[in-house]
Amino acid sequence: MGLMGCSRSPSNTVFTDTENSDFKVGQIWNYKTRPGEEPSTLVILKVETAPGWNTIVHVGVVGLKLKGPKGIQDTVPHMPFDEAAVKKSVTTKVSDNGQLTYFREGYGLWNSAASSGKGGVFTISVAEAVAAIEEGLNKAQPR
Repeated sequence: MGLMGCSRSPSNTVFTDTENSDFKVGQIWNYKTRPGEEPSTLVILKVETAPGWNTIVHVGVVGLKLKGPKGIQDTVPHMPFDEAAVKKSVTTKVSDNGQLTYFREGYGLWNSAASSGKGGVFTISVAEAVAAIEEGLNKAQPR
């Protein structure tokens, strides 16, 4: 899936949690969704920073209708975003105590890639990132 709408990290980056954000772990937000996914929400999974980075907001998105080769998928458990992209996407906060998606595996893969300069964050809207993931699912070759 290329780097359209993503920014990459410098190599040897160490990410640390931060409280310096309007977004807090466990918050559930409504956001500007794709048509037909209006009930979809996002949950804040982790908020962190690193030298040379803007604040990174990790989200899980639920209530989707992602069409892929294996049918409909309703969740993207982990997506890393530049905080500004999340701010432009969210509309209203639903809760401060949402259930987190199962994101540790995806976060670990992202962190390894980003720490070595091979990973980045989405700088596009959440809806655009969901569409890009759906496109990637449909371009993936079966194993």
